Amino acid sequence: MPAGDVPLRPDVQADVLAAIAAGQTTYTLPAGEVDLTQPIIIPPGPRGFTLSGAPGGTTLRTPAHMDRQAIRIGNRPELSDNWWIVGPNNVAIDAVADGQNWVRSAQQIPPGYAVIWDETKIVCAKGPNVSMNHAELVKVLTYDAATGKATLDTKVGRSYSSPAWLCPYEGATCANLKIQGISFDGSTADGSPTSEGLIMVGIADGVQLVDLHAKNFRSDAIATNTARNVQITGCSVQGASEGGAGAGYGFSIYRSRNVLLQGDSAVGCRHGILLHSGTMDVDVKSCQTPNGFDLHGYDERRVNITDCSGDGLDIGNDAWLGGAKDVHLTGCTITGDVGFHAGTGIVCTDCKFGSIGLYSVEAGTTPTVGVPASEEIGDLTLIGCTMTTGGNGLNDQGAKRYGKVTLRDCKFRSKSTCLDLSFSGAVGSLACTGCTFYTQSVDHVVQFHDMPGGTVTLDKCTLIGRGALGIWVKDNVRADVSIVGCRYIGGPNFIVDDSKRVRASGNSARPASAK
Repeated sequence: MPAGDVPLRPDVQADVLAAIAAGQTTYTLPAGEVDLTQPIIIPPGPRGFTLSGAPGGTTLRTPAHMDRQAIRIGNRPELSDNWWIVGPNNVAIDAVADGQNWVRSAQQIPPGYAVIWDETKIVCAKGPNVSMNHAELVKVLTYDAATGKATLDTKVGRSYSSPAWLCPYEGATCANLKIQGISFDGSTADGSPTSEGLIMVGIADGVQLVDLHAKNFRSDAIATNTARNVQITGCSVQGASEGGAGAGYGFSIYRSRNVLLQGDSAVGCRHGILLHSGTMDVDVKSCQTPNGFDLHGYDERRVNITDCSGDGLDIGNDAWLGGAKDVHLTGCTITGDVGFHAGTGIVCTDCKFGSIGLYSVEAGTTPTVGVPASEEIGDLTLIGCTMTTGGNGLNDQGAKRYGKVTLRDCKFRSKSTCLDLSFSGAVGSLACTGCTFYTQSVDHVVQFHDMPGGTVTLDKCTLIGRGALGIWVKDNVRADVSIVGCRYIGGPNFIVDDSKRVRASGNSARPASAK
């Protein structure tokens, strides 16, 4: 063992448990590089406890592979097939409406923490597989036997369909915990696979993860599962050893609610920040990940991503068909592709993107025949955003259905080719107001093609190019197209309409050199 390394005493786990049992509020790990042979576990139930690294720094290492995080808090629910919540006495409850702060049951409901869930299935188009991921941690305040109503401490984040259940979990929920100042190196000395990650929080309320750093891990470097009121600040992860499906995730937020990630970074991951399994009410602020953001399509809801940067972003998923709802991006820079999949209520303001693609999966199509169609891309709004790309700025990537797509005061810049507006979806609308389309191509600036239906509007937009033509509408366009009050700077001709369907008025064209 190199000089300065500190072996983990066999009784450290016992010391942690003894500190909790004695009512201590803190436990500090040894300083230096500490070899782990098993996870450090804070069992279900403790309240008001802090686990810290030493002032001189603590790095947890794993000479041999561990398939669970170095530190585990509480339970670790599975992520499918009801995820094996095994709390005692699951109570059948009536269906619950979105935003309701009570549940009803003929059975007695004890006060305290509980997990509310139903049997809604999120379908995978590539399986066929299904996963049950509608759940959240709540707290029961009172139960009225006369009415069968149990009052909750907060409004639920979504509706729960019958059959729905309440799983009492008062004695097994961790609360008000803090983990701080710890590093992790999951590389192994014996040639076994890289260990899993630094920390997993399961079924907990009020957790602070501060100044944590992980490198050389398989997946889920810092993760939460069925938790609420979690803050992850000033943390970093790097060097995921695997990048295939189900691996390579940096920060993984599973089935959690009221989560803040602020000032975090993820490098060398498949997905730097993953919001998964129906996670709700998440703020991601001032985070950086060259490996992108992923909202995984399990009905994730109410997500705000502000002043963040990365090389890719997917909202929803063309495999898992639950979509995402009410997602807001503000002041973000995504240098690569942005994919909008099944979802609605998506608003991007003052962001910088590469190209944008719209996706969906249709019923009865490959890879799986018989899967239901995903939700359409609905109510997608971009305000004051800039798209800079080597090719198309906004295009269809297999989306057969889309809802209302609105672009206002946006800028599209193509370094080489014309900007294709190619939408095979026959339902929906695309409305561009006050937008600027710029290309260095000597061809036309914007091309409409392969539109079997829907409506397209360009209002008071500016096209800038180097060719003779501003807009070319091909003969395979069947959408209703309206172009009003637009101008082309760069050539003498504004539009060629081979479809004979365009309503155009008040438009103009002039060479760039014209005064």
